[in-house]
Amino acid sequence: MRVDFATSSLVLNIDSTKTALIFHHKFDKRIQPGGHVDPGELPHEAAIREAKEELGLDASFDPEAHTRDVDTSTQSYIVPNPIATYRSLIPSYQDQPEHIHCDFWYVLRADETQEFGWEFNQSRRYTKEEILALPDDEVLPTVKVMARKWMV
Repeated sequence: MRVDFATSSLVLNIDSTKTALIFHHKFDKRIQPGGHVDPGELPHEAAIREAKEELGLDASFDPEAHTRDVDTSTQSYIVPNPIATYRSLIPSYQDQPEHIHCDFWYVLRADETQEFGWEFNQSRRYTKEEILALPDDEVLPTVKVMARKWMV
């Protein structure tokens, strides 16, 4: 079975009280922004790109969740470690066969005053309490797991 590398992000406001979710029509659920890692791209780069593409937000890595040291003599740096890695079975959809996602999760920060982009007009920010109160068939279970762990 095919395995694709993907990223997901918990895009939090500055004080960790809200996160941005999108409504995904394929899954008919509220989910975190994310997607496939493109050829030539590292997972952490894909996380930032996906937040911009799917939410229209300029996000950055949470320094408390991800360290990033740069060695200026070699232009080497430590790739930010994901906060979690999930293996998920993705059902077939249209012309895509059933496959596996190896999904790297990151914590990103975005200023709450930023407006959402045009791609997903059903995007909005949720509090931890709102996420945990959503029926299980309306949100991915991993979103609730991450909300419990990373939101206040």
